[in-house]
Amino acid sequence: MICFVVITLLDIWHLESFTRNVLSTSFNMGRIFILIEYFMYLMVLLHSDEYLDLSRSLFFWASTGIFIFILMTFLRDTLLGLPSELTINEKYIIKMTGFIASNILYSFFIVGFIRSKKIIHV
Repeated sequence: MICFVVITLLDIWHLESFTRNVLSTSFNMGRIFILIEYFMYLMVLLHSDEYLDLSRSLFFWASTGIFIFILMTFLRDTLLGLPSELTINEKYIIKMTGFIASNILYSFFIVGFIRSKKIIHV
């Protein structure tokens, strides 16, 4: 996290085009760090006994939804940033992945809240 903050501050300080270069560089580095942290979370989870009750964990559902969202938007931004000429239909399909990624993220949140609901015995 400290490395990300330092690199972002250096980018802001030295780059002239803030919205084009800094945001894309910082966002991509942040996405990569989040993906690495997600894989580290999965490794810790698989080495513990908590994976037996994984479907009841809200944190698992939320982090998996965020992982899929970041992965899909990272690929979308990468494809839209390519120098090749894309047709309007190809650009539309690539932009629709953002909409699909948002729906997947929301559905993972909803499933997580439903699955992690506490069972009350009456």
